[in-house]
Amino acid sequence: VFRASRRVGVPVTLVANPTYSGGPNGVPARTQRIVLKYFNDSVALEQALKDGSVQVAWNTISASAAKVLGADAANYKVFDSDGLITETLYFNGRVPPFGTLPTASDEDKAKALKTRKAVALAIDRQAIVDSIFGLAGKPLYSMVPQGLWSYVEAFKTEFTPPPPSLSEAKKLLGEAGYTESNKLSFEMWYSSDYPENSPMSDKIKADLESTGLVTVTKKDAGGFGGYVGVITRSEDVAKEDHTYQAFWLGWSPDYGDPAHFVFQ
Repeated sequence: VFRASRRVGVPVTLVANPTYSGGPNGVPARTQRIVLKYFNDSVALEQALKDGSVQVAWNTISASAAKVLGADAANYKVFDSDGLITETLYFNGRVPPFGTLPTASDEDKAKALKTRKAVALAIDRQAIVDSIFGLAGKPLYSMVPQGLWSYVEAFKTEFTPPPPSLSEAKKLLGEAGYTESNKLSFEMWYSSDYPENSPMSDKIKADLESTGLVTVTKKDAGGFGGYVGVITRSEDVAKEDHTYQAFWLGWSPDYGDPAHFVFQ
């Protein structure tokens, strides 16, 4: 429908293709020109929307800003739907405390599994949504978001009782060998590109440390480019000096297929 032109550092301009036949229904493009602008942060995008230099904003507007804009119905329209953007806490499965080398003993593998499950049980997903994302988020118990056909709450039905369960988390941590004098201690990395990531990490840290058996160190990797470098720095499974132990990663798919989340 459109012809695109782009140069590095400038917006993308889409111009209606005059040779487009209108598809099977013979309907030509109703919009003749669309300009896609890129912003470094959500505050700048929000301001551009307010001053009229952009007419549509997507993705990086913060949840709190979207709520304020939505309340001004005379000037803004906020659309709400099941989204395909996820925020997931990943563990380094190659090294302790959440993983092991392939040659590790069955005892060490069982300890790592209990540690991962304990973290999952201690995190109150609904409280994170309520305090940080509001109407812009939902708790996720799957690799696949609610907006796709294959969504099932596998990470919720796996546990009895289902998360959050602080008592069950403490029980598993104890079975894994952690005590008040020998706490589970790890670094949790995140990217500061999105405004919700830092307060979300604060909430996770508070949830885990409320067990009395965990100490979490937040690590801000800065922008996403540097972040990817941090979490993928070492690929040699024979080494134990991996940079990260746990990290947050947001995922926005190129297309709406479950495989794009499972095999990311």
